[in-house]
Amino acid sequence: MSQKEFLEQVRNNQGIIYKLVGLYAGDREEKKDLYQEILLQAWKAWPSFRGEAKFSTWLYRLSLNTIFTQRRKASKIDYLESLETVAPAVKKPHRGQPGCTAPA
Repeated sequence: MSQKEFLEQVRNNQGIIYKLVGLYAGDREEKKDLYQEILLQAWKAWPSFRGEAKFSTWLYRLSLNTIFTQRRKASKIDYLESLETVAPAVKKPHRGQPGCTAPA
C-alpha cells in the first residue's frame, strides 16, 4: 500500500476513530490528544499492515489498543501522584519504636 493509498484509507475510515474517541475520551482536549495519538500510531504501523483483514478492521483494533494504552499510562500517573500526596502523612517510626527495623 502506498503512502497516498494509506492516507486515503484513513480519510475514508476516520469515522471509526471519531466514534471510539467519543466513547472513551472525557473532554474536548482529551479527544484531540487521543485522535492525534491514534493517527501517529497508525502512521508508524501502516508498513506492517498485511491486508489480511479489511483496513477498517485494522484501524479499529489499532485505535482501541492506542486508547487502552493511553488510559493505562494515565492511571499509572494518577496512582503515583496519589502516593506522593499520601506519603507525607505517613510517619516513619524512629529507632527504638515499634515497627522500626533499624537497629536501636
